[in-house]
Amino acid sequence: MGTAAHAFAIAILVSAALCGSRPISADQSEDVARYQSDPVLGGEKKVLKTFRLTPKWDRVRKVIMDGSEEKSSKLATWIDWAKSLQPKSATDRLLAINKRVNNEFRYDTDPDIWHEDDYWAEPQEAYGKRRLDCEDYAIFKFFLAQAAGVDVTDLAIAVGKIRSTGEFHAIMLGADGGTMYVLDNRSNYMRDTDTYNDFSIMYAVDLSEVWYYPRAYKNN
Repeated sequence: MGTAAHAFAIAILVSAALCGSRPISADQSEDVARYQSDPVLGGEKKVLKTFRLTPKWDRVRKVIMDGSEEKSSKLATWIDWAKSLQPKSATDRLLAINKRVNNEFRYDTDPDIWHEDDYWAEPQEAYGKRRLDCEDYAIFKFFLAQAAGVDVTDLAIAVGKIRSTGEFHAIMLGADGGTMYVLDNRSNYMRDTDTYNDFSIMYAVDLSEVWYYPRAYKNN
């Protein structure tokens, strides 16, 4: 296994275990033009069609894809609310989802919630606990955005590091036209990826692919 791939595999195991809870500090600039070919900050990406290195996400994505979560009576109120957002623009849907999920769930860590170092919760599991860490917020928002009719190809979950603190963190990404927004449990406001620059993306996942960013491993 190459050095970058080895680092990526290690990051898969540990990156979501520690989620930053501090306010965003956008104190570093980026050359936006350099990344125009990529929907998220991070430069050149490697695309994997297998989820072998992301088993925790693979389990969750299969549950989302099989439709069982959408049939859950526990989640019915949330799903109905998400569907009621469909007449709004994608941007307004994403903003509403970000605010409501942030306000109605309490942040906590995986060891306290699940007694595990790193656990990726399915939406029903997250709802049952009412406590989420960063990737659980991202997953729940991803699920609701899909229910709200945002094209699933415009949604992703990204894991990386907060540059100013060195903490691992996970966020949700959602696009509206040519703009990609960041849905972060640390803020009820959404930032676009052009201005969300206190974050180094290490890898991202959607329902069909894994993307990893070699530049991040050179800098960590």
